[in-house]
Amino acid sequence: MEDIITLKSYVDLHLAHLDRSELEAKGIAAFVTDEHTIAAHPFYNYAIGGVRLQVKQYDLNKALTIVGSNACCPQCESVQVGKVISKKRGWKLMLAALSALFAPSQTWSCSDCAHQWKN
Repeated sequence: MEDIITLKSYVDLHLAHLDRSELEAKGIAAFVTDEHTIAAHPFYNYAIGGVRLQVKQYDLNKALTIVGSNACCPQCESVQVGKVISKKRGWKLMLAALSALFAPSQTWSCSDCAHQWKN
């Protein structure tokens, strides 16, 4: 039996399916998990970590190159990475959310080596 590895987590279900479709078009079997839970209970999204895009372990390196450079750390090549979430409150959070629409650059952080970078 082959190991299934989580490649990436998503808040938006449609983005997970777009990446799944891109992987399958390149011949990599990919799976989106917890999509029905999120569809039935949208508020569980953050509690369970969003929907996950998963691939077979032997396809991991190829999948990382297809899905994008944000999936692994450029310094240590770990896949234990995530977006840095601002701790701003109130109207500052609203302003930050609106600015994200016009400035799509996102800060990422590696859990293994603590390196941070922008995409």
